[in-house]
Amino acid sequence: MTSSTAAGNGHVGVECDDIQFDRNRAAVLEFLYELDGRGSGEHPQHHTYTQLAENFKLAVGQLVLDELTRGWHLSQRPVIKIDFGADDSGAGG
Repeated sequence: MTSSTAAGNGHVGVECDDIQFDRNRAAVLEFLYELDGRGSGEHPQHHTYTQLAENFKLAVGQLVLDELTRGWHLSQRPVIKIDFGADDSGAGG
């Protein structure tokens, strides 16, 4: 059993083993499923988990980018470290 840290699970300072990380991922996907209303027969992607995590990442990323843009004139450039090549979705490249 290995331990996931910031590089493996996206949380700085939070550690969990791979089994807990997988449990957490499943719980988060279930949360996103409900949040997106996919339990409703009216949803075009009813009963699917397709693109849930990707859509959430895009939405959160857009919110972060908008906030960064709004306050850009007020401060120095923030220190943000992002590995643009990282893909922890398990899908590869």
